[in-house]
Amino acid sequence: NIDIIQVAPTTLEETFEAIDTIASALNVTDQGAELILSYRSRLQRIESEVNKLDKTQPRPTVLSLEGLAPLCTGGHWLPNLKHASGCKDALGDEGGCAARIITWEEILAADPDILVLSPCSASPARTLSEIHLLASTSEFWKMRCVQRGNVYIFDHGCFSRPGPRLIEGVEMMAALFRNILPMEQDRSRLNEKWSKDALKYECRTRMKKDCNENCTDNDVSPATSHCTTELASRFHSCFEDSCNINIDVIENSSFARDKKVVGALELCHVTRCTIPGSELPFDRSAHCIIPVHRRRHKQLSLLLFGGESQNTR
Repeated sequence: NIDIIQVAPTTLEETFEAIDTIASALNVTDQGAELILSYRSRLQRIESEVNKLDKTQPRPTVLSLEGLAPLCTGGHWLPNLKHASGCKDALGDEGGCAARIITWEEILAADPDILVLSPCSASPARTLSEIHLLASTSEFWKMRCVQRGNVYIFDHGCFSRPGPRLIEGVEMMAALFRNILPMEQDRSRLNEKWSKDALKYECRTRMKKDCNENCTDNDVSPATSHCTTELASRFHSCFEDSCNINIDVIENSSFARDKKVVGALELCHVTRCTIPGSELPFDRSAHCIIPVHRRRHKQLSLLLFGGESQNTR
């Protein structure tokens, strides 16, 4: 006889219960308990660090999109993961909720501090190549998180299945959104994984000396105004002047060698660029340079400038 065990967790706590159920069925209860204890220990450490943060500052609100066309929010355990990382769900959803279609009106009303893009079954490279589905709308540019550069692209695998990667997803969000780094013994392993799992998408104005002459939208302050002409075809055309897109690739430059990234540059109507370490030439008649700055934790910042060519530093 074969025993069939069905588990269908929809929250983080139910995920732990599912691990215990499977461990019991396989007669490895002790190993299951040890595994759960290790996961809880990692979460408790983050909770302890969150409790040390300034309590006068509210937790940042995070909106997760698992679909770009139509817009669809992530459900199930995602609200649990946000809370465990020191954030909260921008829509006020609780763990166990279902994913659902959402409108731009709801998104703008929620006014999230952080936008996470993790479309179903998509890698960061694929999502980056499809971000024009959002960037071609005026609503996208009205979001404060977009104006402030708080848009992140995650591999959907970080949140899609109830298992060990959920804990890594919490640690990733805690590190990126609350500056709470993983335990020392885990950093090397996690940094290697995160190099493939996450990047930061950012579009900011390269301001002129007197910005006010170009910034007329009452909803956008001069310090955070988003303007574009060089990238206007895929981005919303109501903005003026030039802009740069900042992409932080965690850990190493392997992502920059991906052909899909070059495809994404084409979608952004970038005319010329150089990708460090890449064998893939990309030249469409000038006006774009990518300087690279190494940062802490081996991050790379790739700045794509529209308009007149800029000297790299």
